[in-house]
Amino acid sequence: KKFAYLAQWPLADKEAAILSEAVRAMGLSLRVELAEKLREEVSTRLAERSRMGFDELILRLASVLADSGGDALRQVVGKRFRVALIDEFQDTDSSQWRIVSTLFAAPGHHLYLIGDPKQAIYGFRGADIHSYFAARQHATRLLTLGRNYRSHPALVSEVNRLFLSRPEPFGYDEAILAYRPVEAAKSADEGDLRCQGRSLAAMVYCQLSPGDDSPGGRWGSGRAAERFCQFTVAEIITLLSSRSRVQLCDETGERPLAPRDIAILVRSHRQAEIYRQALAEAGVPVVVASRQSVYRSTESHELIQLIEAILAPGDGGRLRVALTMSWFGFSGNDLRALFQNQQAFSQVHDRFVEYLHLWREQGFLVMMHRLLEREGVLLNLAGRPFAERKIVNIHHLLELVQEKDQTEGLGGASTLQWLNQMALGVGPAEGESELLLESDGQAVRIVTMHGAKGLEYPVVFCPDLWYRHDRSARELHQLRSREGDRAVVDLGSPRFAERSRAVAAEEDAEELRLLYVALTRARLRCYVMWADVKGHGLLLESFRSALGYLLFPEGAVGQELQNCRFAEIAQNSGVSHRLLPVEAEAPISYQADEKVEHLEHCQPSSRSLHSDWQVTSFSALAMLGDHEETVIAAPGRGSSSVALPAGAAFGNLIHALFESVAFPALADGSDYHDVFRNLCRRYGVDADYHEVRRLLATVVTTPLKTWPEGDSPSGFTLAALPPGQCLKEMPYSLRLGAFDTDRVNAILRDDPTVTPLSWRTIRGYLSGIVDLVCVFDGRYYILDYKTNFLGAAMGDYAPEKLLAAMREHNYGLQYWLYSLALQRHLQNILVDFDPCRSFGGVVYLFVRGISPQLPGNGIYFCRPSPEKLAALDQLMTGTGDG
Repeated sequence: KKFAYLAQWPLADKEAAILSEAVRAMGLSLRVELAEKLREEVSTRLAERSRMGFDELILRLASVLADSGGDALRQVVGKRFRVALIDEFQDTDSSQWRIVSTLFAAPGHHLYLIGDPKQAIYGFRGADIHSYFAARQHATRLLTLGRNYRSHPALVSEVNRLFLSRPEPFGYDEAILAYRPVEAAKSADEGDLRCQGRSLAAMVYCQLSPGDDSPGGRWGSGRAAERFCQFTVAEIITLLSSRSRVQLCDETGERPLAPRDIAILVRSHRQAEIYRQALAEAGVPVVVASRQSVYRSTESHELIQLIEAILAPGDGGRLRVALTMSWFGFSGNDLRALFQNQQAFSQVHDRFVEYLHLWREQGFLVMMHRLLEREGVLLNLAGRPFAERKIVNIHHLLELVQEKDQTEGLGGASTLQWLNQMALGVGPAEGESELLLESDGQAVRIVTMHGAKGLEYPVVFCPDLWYRHDRSARELHQLRSREGDRAVVDLGSPRFAERSRAVAAEEDAEELRLLYVALTRARLRCYVMWADVKGHGLLLESFRSALGYLLFPEGAVGQELQNCRFAEIAQNSGVSHRLLPVEAEAPISYQADEKVEHLEHCQPSSRSLHSDWQVTSFSALAMLGDHEETVIAAPGRGSSSVALPAGAAFGNLIHALFESVAFPALADGSDYHDVFRNLCRRYGVDADYHEVRRLLATVVTTPLKTWPEGDSPSGFTLAALPPGQCLKEMPYSLRLGAFDTDRVNAILRDDPTVTPLSWRTIRGYLSGIVDLVCVFDGRYYILDYKTNFLGAAMGDYAPEKLLAAMREHNYGLQYWLYSLALQRHLQNILVDFDPCRSFGGVVYLFVRGISPQLPGNGIYFCRPSPEKLAALDQLMTGTGDG
C-alpha cells in the first residue's frame, strides 16, 4: 500500500526506475524466502505427522537410490524383479526415470518403456516429456507401431496429411517433429458409417460463415462457441433420426447409429455442463464422464439442507427450506398451502422427527432409504430434467456417507460437518467421490479431451479446437521451465523473460499434442469446428491455435483464402467441408417435449401469512431472554484442568468424545487416540491429547455429590454407570398448545438460573437433544456437559459461582425443558411413575472445574419442583395428552 501511494507522486524518470526496481527486488526476495520456507516446512510437518505424499515418496526413493546406501535396495529389488514394463511412459518425470533406470537398466535386467510422445498432454500435472526423450536416447532398441487398428482409413489418411503438411516447427516439439505416417489396418468394409448405402465422409470440417461481431466478419469467442454448440446438438439429432437412416457397419453387422456411439470432446467441465444441458433440453440422452467430485454437486448441497432439517426438528425454518427442494416435488402453490395448513405441516414435522429417531436407532442409510421411499423422492425426481444424473448422485452420496459412518462412527452433527467440509473442498480428496456415469445405456458421452486419452468412439465432435488461451502470459512473477535434465522455477530472475518465451513454446507444443489426441479418438467419423475468432485479452486469435497452425501455417488469412483452403482439403477422399450459416436453424428435438406444469399465478390475498405456530427449541426460546452475553477471553495457563482451548469447537469435541467413548474406557486409561485425532480434525481443534484424556478421566471418576447430605447417592460417578443404564444424546419432541411466554416467566420467576423471556405467543412443537439420561440407584437423572471457560482458577467453578453462568446462558430454562420432556417420557413407559421417587434431578457438569480434591466444584445440581413441572406441563402441553 505504501508503494502504491508513492506511485502517485510525480517522479523523474530516473527516480521512477529506481523505485520500480526496489519494488521488484523486494517482491523477488519475499517470493524466494516464501518458497524456501514452504519447501522446508512441508517436509518438516509431514515428518512430524508421520505422513508422506506421493511426490515425497518418489523424491525420497530417488534420493536413496542415488546415495551409496542405495546399493542394498537395488540388490533386493533386482533379485526380485528381472523384467519391468512401464506403460504410458510419456507421462513420466525425471525422478521417476532415475528410479526405474537405476533399478532395471542394468545387466541381467530388461526394461521396456511403452509410450507415445504425441500423447504427452499432462504437463500441467507435472509430467515431463523431456524425461521421455532422455530415456529414449538410452534405449538399445526402438520399436514403433506402424499400423492404426482403430480408425477408418480416410481418418488415418487425413490425420497423416494434417500433421505432415506444416512447413516449420510449432514451438519446440520433438514429439510432433518426429511424426511418422501410419497405415490403416482396417478397410472401410470393417468399419464404416453409411446412409442409404453410401459411405459418409470420415473427416468433416465445419466452418462458420463470416460473422458480424467485428469488421472482416471475425467472430467473438463466446458467440462462436454458442453457435458450434447449436450445430453439434442439431447434427447429433439428425444423425440419430430414423429419417436419416445412418447405419454403423462393422464386423458384427449393420445397425442404426445409437447415442452411445457419439462423443463430444470439450476442454473444461464447465463447457461439458453447457453441452449436457443443451442436449438434455433437446431430448437427447446424455452423460458426462467427469472427474469432478460428487460432493460439489447440487444433490450434495441439497442433502446437507435435508440433514440440517432432520437434525434440528425444532427449527421450522430449516424444515421449510428442505421442503422447497426438488426431492419433495412441491410446487409453489403446494408449499403455500402446506405452510398455511398447520395440521398438514405438523404431520410432515412428525415424519422428520421419526427420521431422526430412526437414524439414531438403526443408522443413516436405513433412515435415508425410509425417507426416500416414504416421501416419494425418486418418483418426484423421475419426471424432472437430468433425473438419472440426480438419482445416481443421491445414491452415490448415501453410500459415501454410510462408508464414512461405518469407519469413523460419525454422529449426526459430525456427519453434517464432514459433508460441509467436503462440499467446500477442504476435506481430503477421495477417488471414490468422482461422479459416476448415470448409466451404461443409450447416451451421448461428453468427455474432456484430457479425460478422453486412451478411449475411442465411433463418432466424435471436436467443437473448440480453434480455441487458444495464452496461459503463460498470466505468469508475471513465477513460471516453471525446463533446462537440461532439471526443472527450474523462476520467481523473477534476470532470465525471466527468456524463460517465459521457452514456456510459451512448450505450451504451443502441448496444445499440438492435445490436438493429436482429440483427432485420434474417432473410429469412423470426426467433426472438426473452425471459426475466424478474434483475440481478446489472454484469448489468442484462432490462427494461433494448434489447429490454426496446421490449417494455415502462414498465419492469419482472409475469409476467401480460408474457404479456398477448406475446398482444397475437401478434395481428398473421405473428407468434407461444411460452411455453417451465421444463424442457427429452428431448434429440433430428438423426441417430443414433455409437458411441464407451470406454477399458477395466485391473486394476493389480504390474509396475513404470519403465524405463531412453530417448531421451537431451547436455543430459539433462549434468544427471547433479556440478557447480554459476556465475552470471555481465551484461557491462560492456569490449572491443568482449565488450560485447554476455548470456543464452540472444543465443546463439540468434548461432547463427541463423551458420546463415542464408553465412560469406563475414559476412566481406565484405555487408548482412544485415533478417535480423538479424527474428532480434532473434524472439528478443527488443536488440543493436547494427554490433557484432554486427563480431563475426561477426572470428570467420569469424580463423585457427583452436590445435594444435601443423606440424600446423595453413594458412588455416583459416570464411570460406575452400566452401559445399559445410559442413554446418550436423547432426542425429544413435544407437541405444544398455545401459550405466551409471560406465563412461563410467572411459573419460573423464583428460579435464580432462569432469565425471563420477552413476550411472545408460541404453539407447535418443542424439540431438542439431552446429552445424557441415566439411571442410578433406581432414579433417573439428566446430565449436561458444559465446557464454558469461567476463569483460570478452580475457584471460578465453585458451586456459588456457577449460578451466574447458569443464568447468563439461561441454562435454567434448558433444564426445565429437559425435565419436562423426560417426565412426559417416563409417564409413558413407567406404570408406577412418581416424580418424587423416580426423578433424581438434573446435573450440569462444568468440566473445566471438576476435581476430586474439591467435592462439588464445577457441578450444578437441581431437583426441579414436581409442582412447577406439573404447572409447566399444563401450560405448555395443554391437557397432557401429547
